[in-house]
Amino acid sequence: MFNTIVTWQRGHDIIQQHILADIQDMDVPEARDLQATSPTDAFWVFTNFEYDIKKGDILVNEANTSEAYRVFARVRKYPGHSEIPVELISDDEQQSVPIHEEAEQKEDSQQSDKGRASTAMKGFVFSKLVHELLLKLGYRVVAEPRGVDTGVDFLAYYPITYPDGTTSEQVWVVEVKYRNLAGKLSIDTLRQIYGYSKMLKASKALLVTNFTLSKEARFFVTQNNELEIWDVYKLLTLLKRFPELRQKYSDAIPQLDNAIDEEELIDKTLDSQHELIRELRSLPTGDGKAYEELVKRILEFCFCDGFSPFAVKDQVYTYNKKRIRDFIIDNRSPKLEFWQGLKYVRKVEKILFDAKNYKNPVEYREILDTLRYLTNKAFDNFIIIISRQGIKDYEEALEDYADKKQVALFISDDDLVKMITLKIERNSPTLLIEDRYYDFLDKK
Repeated sequence: MFNTIVTWQRGHDIIQQHILADIQDMDVPEARDLQATSPTDAFWVFTNFEYDIKKGDILVNEANTSEAYRVFARVRKYPGHSEIPVELISDDEQQSVPIHEEAEQKEDSQQSDKGRASTAMKGFVFSKLVHELLLKLGYRVVAEPRGVDTGVDFLAYYPITYPDGTTSEQVWVVEVKYRNLAGKLSIDTLRQIYGYSKMLKASKALLVTNFTLSKEARFFVTQNNELEIWDVYKLLTLLKRFPELRQKYSDAIPQLDNAIDEEELIDKTLDSQHELIRELRSLPTGDGKAYEELVKRILEFCFCDGFSPFAVKDQVYTYNKKRIRDFIIDNRSPKLEFWQGLKYVRKVEKILFDAKNYKNPVEYREILDTLRYLTNKAFDNFIIIISRQGIKDYEEALEDYADKKQVALFISDDDLVKMITLKIERNSPTLLIEDRYYDFLDKK
């Protein structure tokens, strides 16, 4: 498997450039079943969004434009990613394939974006690693049908031999959780998977994650023998037994070993705080205008190189002049895959931010009016709400937003500090936004 950036073409038209992709050899028998022309030159291309890629489309490797792939069978689309069956186009055949010169341009900024994008191992690649590891350990793994929402990723069956020689299988429910910013695992997540295991009458619940455990979570595990956690340390220990997996996922495993700890992003700012962080910490609550001006500067600092052209538009009136939207960033020529996915998959043309300088966590009733902003199709039901202490009644807000097929991400001052720190350390602040996005989808 290797990571790269591809351009997606349909006929003579470029549909999208700079798509982050993981390319993996396809098993020859599977390629034959899918009717590949050359089964030994067949691959799976994994993307982190449900792109509308069709049979016959072409994917060009931007790192090596002499390497192009044709989609030869139906694309498998799942929530959060696509699995695309492709075969390598031969050198002779490429003469008749319309590969645009634009796909061959390698600007320095694009190469740096590729580096930033690939620093986060995408969740579906992590799931594939866990799936293969379970098989190596002797589990019989069954992926849950996508049409059935049981709240878990896999059912794993483990053979048990009793002293009298009889055998049976333990049923394990397996949940896989990966985020760009590793942090500490909350007790709520453990309670959720534990509840799923009881509902499915499983022998055991297994959570595999790149997080580490908080003190509360660790205590919860000790009190529940039916719950097992493989955190990043356990996972790396198990992988030492299977060098072939370490080789196959050589691009992914270092990202486990060097994961960004979200909680450490706060601690790192204590010794030498950035000017924006000092201002944020010292700004009193209640002064809405001052907070909005500071948030605008933070957004400019964090995202100035993420779009082209870039601008944070502030205090934008609605068409009837009755409401003011705090900030809008045009999602034009986004350089990172997360924003590209929002633009080309969700059709988010404008990214809407709303800032609240409240002393206490914002209550759901206080942001009801914000929902009306999303009637504009350019926002496509997507908004980021920035509040000093976050939101109080998140579950109520989540239920209402989900019913309306809206996505609302809630960012606190601590989150802004983490984003600034990521930027200072030459990581992308979008990593945090992306994590909050998938946290929202997980809870819907």
